[in-house]
Amino acid sequence: MPKKAISLHHALRGEFGDRIAVAIVSPPKGKYGCFEVYVSNRLVHSKLNGQGKVDTEEELDSLICTIEADLGRHHPKATPGTGT
Repeated sequence: MPKKAISLHHALRGEFGDRIAVAIVSPPKGKYGCFEVYVSNRLVHSKLNGQGKVDTEEELDSLICTIEADLGRHHPKATPGTGT
């Protein structure tokens, strides 16, 4: 298994726990270390589909922001004082 994809898996699971899934997928010929990130069974990032690798802190921060936005859209937090 690709080391970078495994490291990404551990970093994202540390940040989001079981609210996300990182799938390390079999790459087509000529590609290496493909992965997909899912939030509640929705694909939010795929290296395989051309959304890119996550090698730098900036790329990781961008992916974390994408995941947080998706979690916020589909799992809104209660608004203080409204009872929701």
